[in-house]
Amino acid sequence: MSRWRRLPTPSAEHSCAPPFSFFQALVEPHFRAAKANRYPFHRICSLARRQQANHFVVECALSRPDVAHEISSLDDAFGGGGSAEATVFSFLKIPKGAKRLTKASDAVVRPY
Repeated sequence: MSRWRRLPTPSAEHSCAPPFSFFQALVEPHFRAAKANRYPFHRICSLARRQQANHFVVECALSRPDVAHEISSLDDAFGGGGSAEATVFSFLKIPKGAKRLTKASDAVVRPY
């Protein structure tokens, strides 16, 4: 049985219209692997910029059954007792002039 500890990610919303820095608000705080290749994450941010995303949302994914199952499987395979964090990033394109989102149909969702 899995014994992993949940590390929740605080939810956040950010306006990311240029000259917004994805590195300072997204890559640096959420990509914590010390010796990992950050280029794929940079590429996702570049793609969001090319697709004119002007807003992004950060959410915790630990409550998703598929994510919890995958973490439990990994925890069991490596002896149990680990800790895990799971984060979902959603990039949005909010129409100009919109003060804020009041319903999902107000934005174009660009999940990555």
